[in-house]
Amino acid sequence: MEQGIIAFLEPDGASAALGFIRNGSYSMERSPSQPGLWPGNYSVVIRSWKEEPGQLMPSGGFSKGISLIPEKYQDPKKSGLKAEIGKSATTVDFELEAKK
Repeated sequence: MEQGIIAFLEPDGASAALGFIRNGSYSMERSPSQPGLWPGNYSVVIRSWKEEPGQLMPSGGFSKGISLIPEKYQDPKKSGLKAEIGKSATTVDFELEAKK
């Protein structure tokens, strides 16, 4: 994936960390001074848009949004993406289905 956003969500649905995907890679930050994630189990959502929902179009209208990946990856209940983060440095890669 060339560009997008990835979020690791705690069991209560709160966002634990957010990262930007660039050229297929991402890194996570709890805060600007704290890289990574706390150890734990997370649900993961990924978003990648050609046109963001609500984006103002040259015609003056607003886009419904065009996702570059299947929209199920935007919903933690449907994405199927999970991550278990340990105490030491962890790399987590995700393989996504192509959009049909």
